[in-house]
Amino acid sequence: MRSASRIDYYARREKHLQHLFGKCSAKLTTLSNARLASVLVAAAAAAYLFLNDNPWIATAAIIGGLILFAVFVARYGRVKGMCTVIRRIIEINGVSRLSIEEKRAKIADRGEEFIDNDHHYAVDLDIFGKGSLFQLINCATTYFGRERLAEILSQKRFDHRTIVHVQNALRELAGSVGFRQKLQAYARESKDIGRPPFDFIRWCREHNEKLGSPALVPAIRTLPFVTVASLLSLALHPIAFPVFFLLLLAQFTLIAIHMRKIHAVYTTLSGIVERLKSYRDIMRLLEKRVYKTEKLQALHRTLLDPSSKAASSHIGRLDKILVNLQVRQSPLIHWLLNLLFLWDLQWFIALINWKRRYGRCVEPWLRSVGEFETLASLARIDFDNPDWTYPVVTGEGHLFEGEELGHPLIEERDRICNSFSMVEPGTTAIITGSNMSGKSTFLRTVGINLVLAYAGAPICAASLKCSRMDIYSSMRIRDNLLGKVSTFYAELLRIRDMVTHVKTGEPLLYLIDELFRGTNSRDRHEGAVAVLNTLRGEGGMGLISTHDLQLCNLAKQYPEKFRNFHFEEQYVDNSITFDYKLRHGPSTTTNAIKMIQMVGIDVEGYRHAQEK
Repeated sequence: MRSASRIDYYARREKHLQHLFGKCSAKLTTLSNARLASVLVAAAAAAYLFLNDNPWIATAAIIGGLILFAVFVARYGRVKGMCTVIRRIIEINGVSRLSIEEKRAKIADRGEEFIDNDHHYAVDLDIFGKGSLFQLINCATTYFGRERLAEILSQKRFDHRTIVHVQNALRELAGSVGFRQKLQAYARESKDIGRPPFDFIRWCREHNEKLGSPALVPAIRTLPFVTVASLLSLALHPIAFPVFFLLLLAQFTLIAIHMRKIHAVYTTLSGIVERLKSYRDIMRLLEKRVYKTEKLQALHRTLLDPSSKAASSHIGRLDKILVNLQVRQSPLIHWLLNLLFLWDLQWFIALINWKRRYGRCVEPWLRSVGEFETLASLARIDFDNPDWTYPVVTGEGHLFEGEELGHPLIEERDRICNSFSMVEPGTTAIITGSNMSGKSTFLRTVGINLVLAYAGAPICAASLKCSRMDIYSSMRIRDNLLGKVSTFYAELLRIRDMVTHVKTGEPLLYLIDELFRGTNSRDRHEGAVAVLNTLRGEGGMGLISTHDLQLCNLAKQYPEKFRNFHFEEQYVDNSITFDYKLRHGPSTTTNAIKMIQMVGIDVEGYRHAQEK
């Protein structure tokens, strides 16, 4: 079974990662001790040398100790960063293991913000929310990564050629577990990386920051050198103080004139500062890898500027600029640096230059990161489910030929698979059977596997050949008190959308569960026949589950367009069991009365009382 092998893999990987984390933590402790020792030894040596009248050697000892201390601090920071990344990868590896062990309820990201009750299939097929497909497969953390995954699961239309390119990319990424997990780990460096970056992108596109006269820029570059030189000259020529004072006043005036503008820009960008390091590290990881497939190579090229320089270096430069502008959080140091060096103006000029060169590249860079995250999410499906298969998706017509189809959200030990095919436009499969026998689940099995197929992902089946069709469903119908929409009318609106869409000529696959359940039996039957004949006449293909056995007669009237299938139940020792296997032909059994009796309601007693 695939679960056992993959669970064992993630367990072994966790053990290896824990070992690495232990070594990293030990190195961190060693560096911490070395950092402290360098200060203590330098201080002791300096004190001893000063007491023995060796001030120059003592000074050298202090400087040497400080240099050594700085080296240990820098090394400590790098190792601490490594420890943090390893710890995050351990957490990510654990989430992957939870998914395999079918403990998805513990996975926090359900994509609930993407739930759209008016979507033409997402609610019915459990695409978002608790126990959803998104919760099962998502590895994305950035805003554009999660948005992109949600988009393609909501049937962002791919042509069949694009689907092939995506499949090839997923095959390449599937086995690269370390690379995919490191991508997630870097994305989680910032807790705010999932926030929309549109303020930042909007700022990058606009070019409205100016310093006034172009002559100001060389003046701003030069003036601090003159000011600092005049300050140093005070030691030799105190009479130069008026000059120094005038220079300070000039610099103060420049800062005062531009302070509001600089502060406004900093306020706009302050929210992105924490995320830039994550984006830089992600881009650096993506840039270093060599890709084999066309899809990944094209994405890799988008992470380069027009001169083929890596995006990560430019994002790193922007991060450095904004970090230097953050000095304003220490007011005393901030004003001292401004008075002497025109600090804010120097970095503001650097910011304007950066924006002019690379501002319009930012959104494509961020979206490329999101696309990589989405592909990594879909690639994990391949790795975690080696017995799943990539479907063959054709470009035209109505086609669905599936062998051993299973529902990907049902636990593997409980999953029952069925083979099913429809190969003609205008054909309808009428699924009958008792309550709880598996009719609705089978409709969802067909639908959710098509969603995966159209995303380019592996599907839960032995094989699948299908054409590219738009999926419409009418299964979980809800009323809307605020909108004054009853359950029956809400269902009518769903059916209207199906009919409207099929009349456009676009290929349609419809999934209907218990059509018109909210009205009387006669109207329900006549309405269902009218709807199915309309969809058939316009070339739509689909499945309908029903308890209305009279609908099965459509297969006699139009044998080439309607086909009957059913699920059965078995009765053993006054209990009902189901095998969830799809069979040809209409159902011949019902179980509602039996199930009512099983919950303690005396149906037979009521019948006898009525007869008397």
